[in-house]
Amino acid sequence: LRYAMEQGGAKAGYYLGCLYYDRFRYEEAAQVWEEGLRRDASQGKIWRNLALYWFDKAAEPEKAKMCMEKALEHKGDDPRLLLEYQQLLKNMNYAPEQRLEVYERYPQLLKERDDCYLDKLTLVSQLGEYQKAIDLAKAKRFHIYEGGEGKLTKQHAWLHVLYGNQLAEQGAYEKAEQIYLDGVHMPKSYGEAKTFFNQEAHIFYYLAKLYEKSILPLVDKGLSATVYTQVSDVEEEINGLITYDRAVQKIPTERMKAINDKLKAVWENIE
Repeated sequence: LRYAMEQGGAKAGYYLGCLYYDRFRYEEAAQVWEEGLRRDASQGKIWRNLALYWFDKAAEPEKAKMCMEKALEHKGDDPRLLLEYQQLLKNMNYAPEQRLEVYERYPQLLKERDDCYLDKLTLVSQLGEYQKAIDLAKAKRFHIYEGGEGKLTKQHAWLHVLYGNQLAEQGAYEKAEQIYLDGVHMPKSYGEAKTFFNQEAHIFYYLAKLYEKSILPLVDKGLSATVYTQVSDVEEEINGLITYDRAVQKIPTERMKAINDKLKAVWENIE
């Protein structure tokens, strides 16, 4: 490989550097890659490898960022580079707005990476734009990959919890209830059914808090009774205490009893 480099082999430096790097000879690998770029600065793979060296081994994130940007410039058809560039920016504490701007610059690469798309809607939710993030999730057909199970469904639940909490604080109790309940149901476009990774306890916790917050104050306005519409969900309605398949009780018995006891105590103290 060294001989090939000396003879002007365009990619020999890339391969020799990879060999050194694999043998933990990191500085030698970096020197060979830099030599390869002096011979041909358009080698995107070398720019990408140097970015990894500068960040992981040399602790120089700014140089790593410059190299990754060069990699994207010369190998702009590689969607993996978008993921690695975003991971680099994340580790450098770039703001959500700055990272979202990067996704706007590479829309075609974004379409090819489900993990980047999930990262984008997570960034949108960090800005408090929960409805927009929910709409983004609905618009995409995901292909769940090994190692990525549960990440989308977990984000789905948190999106609806945070949006429901926001609505509840604004006094929009009816819409907040619907948003919480939507968080329990996964669109088929996610390509992932409910599994062990699903987290829903926080949804039902805030749903119970919502009922407590929205019902008790109504006593002073004339509320004299409460009625459970139905015990379980049916095919077109999801306002039951348990799901359609009877697999999930949305609010634990003790929690519902506590709410009922508070309501009963308020009624008994009415003069």
